[in-house]
Amino acid sequence: FDGVDARDHGGADCDDELATVYPGAEELDDGLDNDCDSFRDEDVIRSGDLVITELFVEPVTGTPGQAEWIEIVNTSSTHADLSQVRLDADGSSSVLSEDVEPLPPSGVWMVCSSVLQAANGGVDSCGTELAIPTGARSFVLLGSDDTIDAVDASGWTLSPGRALELGEAQLDTPLS
Repeated sequence: FDGVDARDHGGADCDDELATVYPGAEELDDGLDNDCDSFRDEDVIRSGDLVITELFVEPVTGTPGQAEWIEIVNTSSTHADLSQVRLDADGSSSVLSEDVEPLPPSGVWMVCSSVLQAANGGVDSCGTELAIPTGARSFVLLGSDDTIDAVDASGWTLSPGRALELGEAQLDTPLS
């Protein structure tokens, strides 16, 4: 159908019956693995699929400018390709991750100003090293088409040296 031989016949096509499924195909929002990479719909990230759940932006331990971090949870039922997402922290915007492996459903991704535990206050699960401005108050996850999630902590009292976990009642998208 699509000109690529099926795996059963020595090719790389994971579903030779469908013309929209072959290696390198555009991932569509159809519940299928269109590009034959073992993940379905990973390039389709909607508002609320990724949620910022915790912030640490006022460090007193670690190295200033390197101890800041945020926690992001995948609330969707599909893998999320984080290279399709940008994090804007107080106007400073960067791609969330260049990693090849998408974040699985219910997966947690830590974005840290430094992946070095000695510099970041002891966080050992940093997935991405991005500059997060000390004292930042506005955090926006941006997809190719729209805002995925946003936290505006302007006016919030943040205690130096303490992380701020956003409770279930403060989240637009419930965690599951």
